[in-house]
Amino acid sequence: MPWTINDVEKFKKGLTEKQKEKWVAVANGALKECTSKGGEKIDCEQSAIRIANSKFSEDAKLSQTRYLKDQVETEGDLRMETRLRLALSEAAIDEDEEFQMVLPVGVFYSDWYGEIIITNSFVTGMVDNWKNKVLGNRAPFIDTLHDRGKANGWIEDLDARDDGLYAKIRWTKQGQENIEEEYFKYFSSDLGQVTHIESGEKIWPVLFAVALCNTPVMNTMPQAHLSEPSKQFTHSAHSDGVLNIPEGNMDIKLADVLEYLKGAEGSEKSVVLKELGASEDHSQVVTLTETVTKLEGEKKTLEDVNVKLSDQVKELQSKDHLRSKVEVIEKALTEGRILPKDKEEWEKRFDENPQFTTKVLEGLPKAVDFKEHGTGSGGGEPKFSAEEMAQFEKMAVEDETIKEYGGEV
Repeated sequence: MPWTINDVEKFKKGLTEKQKEKWVAVANGALKECTSKGGEKIDCEQSAIRIANSKFSEDAKLSQTRYLKDQVETEGDLRMETRLRLALSEAAIDEDEEFQMVLPVGVFYSDWYGEIIITNSFVTGMVDNWKNKVLGNRAPFIDTLHDRGKANGWIEDLDARDDGLYAKIRWTKQGQENIEEEYFKYFSSDLGQVTHIESGEKIWPVLFAVALCNTPVMNTMPQAHLSEPSKQFTHSAHSDGVLNIPEGNMDIKLADVLEYLKGAEGSEKSVVLKELGASEDHSQVVTLTETVTKLEGEKKTLEDVNVKLSDQVKELQSKDHLRSKVEVIEKALTEGRILPKDKEEWEKRFDENPQFTTKVLEGLPKAVDFKEHGTGSGGGEPKFSAEEMAQFEKMAVEDETIKEYGGEV
């Protein structure tokens, strides 16, 4: 690289020649800035492509909104004002549904995992497994530091793209706070193998969850983000009956529009109703308002139920974690892969990273430390506790070995 106009179609289709020139300028500028700061070439290229592509998505929305605003300001056209409100509302919805990267494609290295290779087929496999519901009805979610605890958000859709795995996230209040307050900035995907609950088939790769963290292994990913913070819409009735839009507003509630329609009269009401596809029957407006109120009440009830269910899920996950920890640690003790004196330390490691600790323990050799129990003189008082003697029996330790280090058989 740098890129030329002939390269643009590979990354962004449908641009005019002039837009292609702008894309090349943005991409090459971002690439130059990234590499000048010491970034790796392949990482900088991926970042520059994303920046250039996103620039044109933003431009399209801005140009539409700018045109509508000009029409409202110069002509005072209520019909245009209604369209502007709807366009702004749709822009907010688009932001809320935006996909963002949770796992990049490429070759990566770390002190902990060594070489990591994420291919396009690997990413596509995860999307296919998600669509085939290999996790049953359970949905991948956004946890915190891989704790499998309360959800910061729920993954509603996955998409395999050229540069990685993208997810559409519906954020919870906890997740919004974690991002808005910058408690966490990055994603770390939790991948693994799952056994199909009905067939017993081993399925790989599967996305279990995505964690919010500050030290991701894949540190080439863009930061996690929410949609543009919306500002609550409030209407103010004026003598001319025009519905005002507060400065910077990006969210319009149906209830506010209905409230305005109740007091609107004449042509203004007729225009707004026509734009919204409704009749001028006042009773319909009242009915719609009552429906909205009812739905808001049902939503509150569902939110309360969701909180209770989340607490129950957390409790079940905590019990499952404890059960797994006991099984893994006791198995390692029984097989002589760790010593009783190290049990507490391994339990702490399991709490921090269950999957990795389990894998490490399974690969350890037997590790019984006889030397700490005696000098090899034999005889005298027993040097091993009853618990240790029981452990030796499980491990089939020979009597001569026990005697050699001061134990009695």
